[in-house]
Amino acid sequence: MKKLYKYLFMVVSAVALLPLMTACSDDESTDPYDVNYVYIYSPAETNGEMVYKGNGTFLTKIASERNLTPVRCTKPAPERLVAHFTIDGSLVDAYNKEHGTNYTFVKSAQLDNATLVIEQGKYISADSLKLKLTDMTEFQNGAENYILPIVMTSVEGGGISMSQTSKMFLTFTSTYKANKVYIGSGASTTVKLLDGKVNEPENPGRIYWNAMVSTEWVPDDDITVHLEIDNKLIDSYNAINGTDYKPMENVALETSVMHIKKGEYGPEETFALTFSDKMASVKVGENYIVPVVVSKVEGVGAGLSDRTTCYLTFNVMELPNAYTTTSPTGTLIQDFTNWNVTVDGSAYGPWGGEWKSILEKASQIGYIQSHQQILVEAAEPTEISSMVLSYRGGYTYSGKASIETSLDGKSFKKDELELPNSTAQFVSFRKPVKAKYIRITFADGYFSSYYGAILNRLRICTPSTEE
Repeated sequence: MKKLYKYLFMVVSAVALLPLMTACSDDESTDPYDVNYVYIYSPAETNGEMVYKGNGTFLTKIASERNLTPVRCTKPAPERLVAHFTIDGSLVDAYNKEHGTNYTFVKSAQLDNATLVIEQGKYISADSLKLKLTDMTEFQNGAENYILPIVMTSVEGGGISMSQTSKMFLTFTSTYKANKVYIGSGASTTVKLLDGKVNEPENPGRIYWNAMVSTEWVPDDDITVHLEIDNKLIDSYNAINGTDYKPMENVALETSVMHIKKGEYGPEETFALTFSDKMASVKVGENYIVPVVVSKVEGVGAGLSDRTTCYLTFNVMELPNAYTTTSPTGTLIQDFTNWNVTVDGSAYGPWGGEWKSILEKASQIGYIQSHQQILVEAAEPTEISSMVLSYRGGYTYSGKASIETSLDGKSFKKDELELPNSTAQFVSFRKPVKAKYIRITFADGYFSSYYGAILNRLRICTPSTEE
């Protein structure tokens, strides 16, 4: 931000002007240091800011009254001296031309004491110039840069000379600051399909986001925000980000106009998208985007920020049918006649005994190495709602696993999931699966790549009749 309030003084002191003064002397042999000149110094304080809002309130302000500087002379005053000052707006044009500036004259300014006195024998006045700005709203007309020339016009008293160029130019910068309206940069939503239908989010007809539209500060007056979906932005977004997002179909803003009331932190309305087809058109593996733009804002002091576009992205994936729960669902199968269990094609474990026994009771058959396949073959196609995996006492398994089901033993439907660290894990199916074959693979090792798991019991449930 520009320096918003400053003093710029151009004071030519008597010492700097001595060569010029000498040329005007009646006696060219006069020593310029013998002349007693009256002059002024720059004030010590040169910092400050002015920033104002649309309702006229200053966010950063300066004092409307302030002391500037005393008047001085190069030698003790030979008698009582009275210096007269005035504000001279006629100097502005010449100043701008000389310095290549565009300052505007401050009209609402006055000097409370336009005369300063240096008593006999003194170098400096006891008092300082006092400036009063009578109408601070003058700094809110949009000019931004202002100037106030203060000139010493005359000095009463003998034995002194006044620097004819002793002037002071006070400059001010006043900047308007709008209450900028912002929109969130974006949000990503994962859409999960189960059997071709949206399972997540729970309400595919409406998705909302909190605190998506905001202002720089709590508004002093009501603000209206206009929104629109602009799909023309998609191509450039993809080009910049190396993505392949497609426009979302059948989507609209729940409201295209939002209202932020005076003194409120956010809009009354909820920022939401509605989907007339409940996202029926989305496809697994595709990525979609909805660019929402703040097209216009209305209200005293409201303005557009540098963040007016929000990109809402949607990534579509197939929802795994298998997932972990805290308890099994359905009814435990008790009869495993003509069922078979193998691990990597072997019906017997390294510790002896048949793998099939883990269906009927806790059995110590052996380690199942990571990436070995447990294949359960049912006597006939069976509807399965859940499974319970239990491990040898004192041992647990946690990590990735895959659950695959098939009717023919050739074509398998695969679900991958993360098993929690537990001696017993419950795996349920969102939709019961009819299968003759179940294939389980532990992807991780228990404490090495060799020791995957010590599975000693596998229970299988069918849907209960009341389900």
